[in-house]
Amino acid sequence: MSKQFIYNITGVVLLILLSQCSNKPTAKYKNDIDNIAEAVNIIKTYGGKLWPNYNKISYSTLLVTDSIEFLFNHPEPGKEFKPNGYSNKLNTEVYTRDITLNRGILACFGIDKIPTAIVGTPKNTDRSGVEWIITLVHEYFHQYQSTSEYYKMVDELDLKGDCKTGMWMLNYAFPYENSEVKQQFRRYSEALHRLILSLDSGNVNRLFNEYMEERNKFRLLLSDKDYRYFTFQVWQEGMARYTEYKILHLLLNEPERNTKLQYPTNAYREYMNRLFKRETNRLKNSSLDKQKRVCFYTIGFAEGLLLDRINPEWRQQYTKELSIDNMIKQKNHE
Repeated sequence: MSKQFIYNITGVVLLILLSQCSNKPTAKYKNDIDNIAEAVNIIKTYGGKLWPNYNKISYSTLLVTDSIEFLFNHPEPGKEFKPNGYSNKLNTEVYTRDITLNRGILACFGIDKIPTAIVGTPKNTDRSGVEWIITLVHEYFHQYQSTSEYYKMVDELDLKGDCKTGMWMLNYAFPYENSEVKQQFRRYSEALHRLILSLDSGNVNRLFNEYMEERNKFRLLLSDKDYRYFTFQVWQEGMARYTEYKILHLLLNEPERNTKLQYPTNAYREYMNRLFKRETNRLKNSSLDKQKRVCFYTIGFAEGLLLDRINPEWRQQYTKELSIDNMIKQKNHE
């Protein structure tokens, strides 16, 4: 065997080893990166049909794994992030840092001033691949909400108190335990449940009036500040939950638009049906003191579907204020 042959073989082996070393961190999480690409593809394909320019968000994403955090689609990462190659799947530079966040996180907040979807792996968030992808669609919708006017409007809500972070959104002292508030919220949710399941029936006018009556009674039990928090949560988290369902609906009713799905459409259909059943059951059996702000996700989900029926142009107005109340009042449900 010639020395030249040995040198050539050695060189090839060395190149392979170097390639494996450089790709090792992302290669381990290939399935997760494929799932991120699936979520991005879905929004690019269907997002603009649902919300104006939803398909034009940054898609900045932080994937939190067991030991490393991967940052994708971020224009200017801070110094704590180190370059880690290029992802052909996502068409972006990849940056990493040692883990700093909870492994089960599902959130969206600023990374170096860029709204970023921040997600633990499907395993660490206890989600199937399809459910994780649609959860990421939810977090990307929070990027869509973060318009140039969003932060000014949030300040004008006057809900932060002394909080210097966004944690007030989770920890606001809403009267979840108040017996009157809790009972009336249940009546409001039940009336909304009856209405949502009857939108195509001849009873929609009567059921709409019953729903509005219970909704107004709930409003009267709250202080102005508490009601601003409620309507903001419905606007922000409720419409993100509504978006999960509507994106699935578009995907399944216009499958010819998307030929790149890595999961079968039946998997998406099964999850869409499960999501609808879960949210409508929560409406029927709401428990404000136990579920707390998660109840507001469900209200937003249902009121989004209601608005599709009574005010079809409502999504064009959505980002102009942090409440859907005026959109509901502009009803045309005859």
